[in-house]
Amino acid sequence: IALVELLASIDIAPQQIFGHSLGEFSCAYVDGCYNIEETLLNSWAILKACVDSNLPPGVMASVGLSWEDNETLWEGTFPACHNATDNMTVAGSPASIKELLEHLKETGIFARQINSLGFAFHSDLMKPAEAQMLENVRGLNLPTKTRSPKWISTSQSSDENNLLSGSYFVN
Repeated sequence: IALVELLASIDIAPQQIFGHSLGEFSCAYVDGCYNIEETLLNSWAILKACVDSNLPPGVMASVGLSWEDNETLWEGTFPACHNATDNMTVAGSPASIKELLEHLKETGIFARQINSLGFAFHSDLMKPAEAQMLENVRGLNLPTKTRSPKWISTSQSSDENNLLSGSYFVN
């Protein structure tokens, strides 16, 4: 947000925007859907639900596998984000991800744990927090807005529904 404000102060505005995962909150601000306060409250509501829901410990990792390779993942790991034709992010329990990373490194495949604040975002391990996330964001009473065409969504498979609401971020 600070960088966007700095660039705006010298009349530089993005022609296209996209954010990944928590970066979608920044997109809501850059696109003019939410002001600074709404953006911060929305992100707080989602992350507070993660903390309050007593989720099991989780981790994430970037691995040099294609999305189609996700069938080869360890039990207890989930394909979380399709990053490139030969890279994806996986999520899961600390033990499962550790085993997967060791196996991939032994076979010469890129594998690196990433900081995910102790959560396995974009995985089934987040399901227990989903209802609380929805309750928290709905409690903010933020208006439903329409995302502009310059916002390329990374959480929606198509742009048929350009509506931005709290449930967009829970997705």
